[in-house]
Amino acid sequence: MTVVWDGLPVHWGTDVRTFLSGGAAQRLHLEQLPSYAPDLNPDEGVWNWLKYVEMKNLCCRSLDQLKLESGLVVPTAQPALYSYPQQFPSLLWRRPSRWPTAPLRCGRATSAPSPSGSRR
Repeated sequence: MTVVWDGLPVHWGTDVRTFLSGGAAQRLHLEQLPSYAPDLNPDEGVWNWLKYVEMKNLCCRSLDQLKLESGLVVPTAQPALYSYPQQFPSLLWRRPSRWPTAPLRCGRATSAPSPSGSRR
């Protein structure tokens, strides 16, 4: 298994060191990103897309509503999420053979572009 992590200090804490020294380091391939490199971190692109495109102007009244809304985004997000590994050829990623072709959406209207660049 490949683990990609940034230089956030919590990733080097006592619990992580204990976990790795207990044998986990032999089962994992660790890829450390530079301390601050959001352009290299695939998670940053995902969060940016969710925040400024897919869930833009979304105001949830409860944590349950946020969980529901974010769960509805997943089928829409999958093509974008699976495109990020293509930017990192040194990492091994497995792509599923199929993902939903029609995104599930809640009742709110949106004119934001989809991850593929086409409009919904």
